[in-house]
Amino acid sequence: LSLNMKYLALFVLVSLFFVSYANQDHVYNWDEPADGKDLYTSLQDEVDKIFVIFWYNKDDANAPLKKENEATRNTLKSKVLASHPDIVYVEIDLKSEKGKKFESLYKDVLQLDVAKLEKAPIVAVVNNGEGAWIHGKGTVDEVSESVDIFIHEAKDRQQGGTGYVYGSDKARKEGSVSVGSK
Repeated sequence: LSLNMKYLALFVLVSLFFVSYANQDHVYNWDEPADGKDLYTSLQDEVDKIFVIFWYNKDDANAPLKKENEATRNTLKSKVLASHPDIVYVEIDLKSEKGKKFESLYKDVLQLDVAKLEKAPIVAVVNNGEGAWIHGKGTVDEVSESVDIFIHEAKDRQQGGTGYVYGSDKARKEGSVSVGSK
């Protein structure tokens, strides 16, 4: 009987180890995607999430660009992200080593006009595999409008609708984004 109890105890411990190890494999840090493929997969698969991706070039020597990046980031955080805590917000500095890991995503999929990053950041807003990238004056207002429309679209889909609501076309303005929604 005591030998069976030892095997049972060993079995339980091994089972607990495997269960805890398996759970670690499924942890995802939304704020820190590993690379473009990782973020692309999330944009495709996480149809219930709204993604706001802040693309920028960090250049401390360029004071006007640094000021514009910071102003857009801070306004975006205070006017949009503060009132929508469920948004997945990601920042990607394309001049960094890590930024190079996103090249195929921003060139081939999102088709960002990265030359614009020399003047100001680009903000991509994506939901259900579709969205837009926005740049220049009024960026934060357009992002806010797109987020509100995406929220209404999601509610419409949850109620069995098509997900197309008044203003849906406005959420997909400057640079159209499609990552193949499900």
